[in-house]
Amino acid sequence: KFQFSRARLYVVRTLGAHLCACFALGTFTVIQHEAVFTASRQFQGALLDQKGAQIFSAALVVVTAWLTFALYRAAAIGAREDMFKKPPLYPWPASGSPPVPTSSLGRGTTLQTSTETRVPVSDWGSFVNAAEDEACVITMGYLLNQFLTFLVSGELPGLKSTYTHHPKSMFPFWIGAIVCFLALLTLVLCIRSRYGDGGRLGSICNRTLAMGLSWCIYRAASWAVADILKGSHPLLGVE
Repeated sequence: KFQFSRARLYVVRTLGAHLCACFALGTFTVIQHEAVFTASRQFQGALLDQKGAQIFSAALVVVTAWLTFALYRAAAIGAREDMFKKPPLYPWPASGSPPVPTSSLGRGTTLQTSTETRVPVSDWGSFVNAAEDEACVITMGYLLNQFLTFLVSGELPGLKSTYTHHPKSMFPFWIGAIVCFLALLTLVLCIRSRYGDGGRLGSICNRTLAMGLSWCIYRAASWAVADILKGSHPLLGVE
């Protein structure tokens, strides 16, 4: 029934996008870890040494994730039109008609309820597209950050808040990454405002950079706090 109510569509869009993103984060974290530390041996050769093969594998997972979301969006075109335009299994009760208590009905009496026909929200498909894009943006921003984390530390910490890699260059690296993401985000915004927004692809690119910026701020704050509290294990379990 959600496609018949704009308020419910907003709720389902937000909850559904973040739920899918949570599963995607867990799935692609495992895939990226296996690709970097196990499958990367397949790419070692004359052109790539061990480190190069691992970096290539980490980047390949980012591309694979984007292609996965793009393929899903392409496969969903037209398929959900038939599904969501069907009337609900249990129609909405007519407005102003109170429910009839079953205790007041005699034996053999058939409960008759009046129903009203509701049509789907005219732009309900945009809510589904927005949820798909939001899940894609969260996942892609996270994988980009994982890729940068591996470049600087050789680790893929996932969503852990503590790290074993603590050189003094970590915090400056993330500050530099934040500046780079801000510059790219500003460039994309300028291009979209001058030459057109680029549609759905432009929106995903813009929001992915913003999400990557958010993850970089999170990593910088995590490393800074870990360095400040490194001697206080009860406050932060840093090895």
